[in-house]
Amino acid sequence: DNIDINRNYLDQEKLDMALQRDPNFAGYLDLDFMLNPQGFVSSLTVVNDVVSHLKSAFALMCYGLEPIKKTLLAGNYFRQSGLAFGGKEQSASVRNMISLLDIVDVSAAEKITLIDLHTGLGPSGTDTLAMLKPGKKKGLTEEQFADYIDSKFPGELDPAEPKWKGGMKALSSAGKKPGSAMSGYDLTIGTSDDYCNTFLAPHLADKKELLCITQEFGTVDTVTVGKALIEENTAWHHGTEEEKALYGRRLRDAFYVQDAKWMNSIVHRGLTVFKQAFASVNV
Repeated sequence: DNIDINRNYLDQEKLDMALQRDPNFAGYLDLDFMLNPQGFVSSLTVVNDVVSHLKSAFALMCYGLEPIKKTLLAGNYFRQSGLAFGGKEQSASVRNMISLLDIVDVSAAEKITLIDLHTGLGPSGTDTLAMLKPGKKKGLTEEQFADYIDSKFPGELDPAEPKWKGGMKALSSAGKKPGSAMSGYDLTIGTSDDYCNTFLAPHLADKKELLCITQEFGTVDTVTVGKALIEENTAWHHGTEEEKALYGRRLRDAFYVQDAKWMNSIVHRGLTVFKQAFASVNV
């Protein structure tokens, strides 16, 4: 259905509200010329690449990287074929995640940690641990909560390569400054944090401990990620089979870097954070 699942974790009332708001709520229509081309200008890939770069350069010059990123992350709820479509109703995947809570008796758990794994934004091969919505734990200030998260998921520095880090944090406005992995989510709704707050939390008693966190692995630079998303969406809706295959591979490579060092980094950090989460719920 072309739905971005991580914009779709909303009940129908909130989806209806999103459907009724101004389509240009986050500047989406202003950037429509770049986000949703109605096809490629040429059958030659090199020509299309030049045009795509020129469009990106023009948009960056006129609007700036952070506003464009914020627009793309906010997505749209009015054009199904458009990039980052949040849906007009719950997708099958979201309905399955919600119905899972009726099959698995989560109310019996004392502690629950949900880790939503992503790739795309941030320094390549490095993971950022984020809460897209403000994290809350009774009796703790924001600073104390950040310390609490860091005690559960400490950062990591590789002695052999001092510049490589893992487990960076984006738990407050300070962790979401311009240029960081998790900046630009100010207007974003329907994420896995909404799943936790809207659908999972009501199954738990107040005394139960619920922690929902996103682990985002950086891949390539932000502009390249955005271009890959735009071009693949254009190819899917307007391209030939050859263009679908080409831009599909480019999109895969933007989110799954074809480099052994990168792959080793995400496997290591993914397992590390999983083990830390597993340990924290078994204390």
